[in-house]
Amino acid sequence: MSSLTHFPSDVNVSSIEFGPVKILDSGGKSVNLRYEGKNLMLETPSLSVPYGVSVFDKNGPPKFSVDLSLRGADEDAKVKALQDFLEAFDERMIDAGVENAGKWLKMANPSRDVIKAFYTPVVKISRDQSGNPKPYPPTFKLALRKKKDGAFETDFYDGTQKPLATFAKDTPIDQILPKRTQVTSIIQCTGLWFAGGKYGTTWKAVQLRVDTQPDQIRGPAFKTDAADVRAFVARNTVAAAAAAASAAAGYGDEGEEDDGADSGVLDAVLPQIPAAAPVAAKKVVAAAAAFEDETVVEAVPVPKKTVKKVVPAAKKA
Repeated sequence: MSSLTHFPSDVNVSSIEFGPVKILDSGGKSVNLRYEGKNLMLETPSLSVPYGVSVFDKNGPPKFSVDLSLRGADEDAKVKALQDFLEAFDERMIDAGVENAGKWLKMANPSRDVIKAFYTPVVKISRDQSGNPKPYPPTFKLALRKKKDGAFETDFYDGTQKPLATFAKDTPIDQILPKRTQVTSIIQCTGLWFAGGKYGTTWKAVQLRVDTQPDQIRGPAFKTDAADVRAFVARNTVAAAAAAASAAAGYGDEGEEDDGADSGVLDAVLPQIPAAAPVAAKKVVAAAAAFEDETVVEAVPVPKKTVKKVVPAAKKA
């Protein structure tokens, strides 16, 4: 393991140090955070991505983030160690807020409870409208930052620790981190932010190893061969055309229909291939066979039934 990274159980939060307040171009403030003179970076155990990737794009360019679940802390000692560290880290940030209330928040001698009310914790506990905890594991958020060229800063690896494709600005990141993906992370605290009278810290993903992904459809997943479908349609088109021609030939000189025409049409339009078409329909059948080459065949129009009209003789004067 690199000396730049730590396991959560090895970090003593009381050794975290803070830099001077910086005024940002936006008017906000920030404070750098250091541990043993370096950036605070941790290696997490394998954790679940419960919701997939989140995108916030209301103010400026889109900002991407992913929540990681602390599910399993009761059974997995490594997950429990991470949760314990993050909770201790939150307490350290509240204590630091009390110590630096004047410089950070422009408050004179506030109580710890007041500072705690202004602090945004790393560990998020889902609560209902009454403020009661919901029966879900705690989560914490990681920023997925982008470079100026639109590519993600985060390095992504597969389960064998081989680098995944370099992510350009149009990369569908939600396909890499869909919900229920399992990831191991190298995370870094980028410091404290101050805005709207509140303050908190930001953690970003430096590296993400995709351990497992849920089963999902990627690309065409059709089991039916398109050629088989076209052949089926062609056969039925030929049958329908032949039936139409047969029905046309069945009309008598007086416009009377052949009693068997209806049953012939029904048999023809069913998926089964009908008996050989009458001679009168040969040209239609030949034309319909061209459907296999993407040619659309029009059925022969059925002649209108001829009805004799008797005109009454003129009466003698």
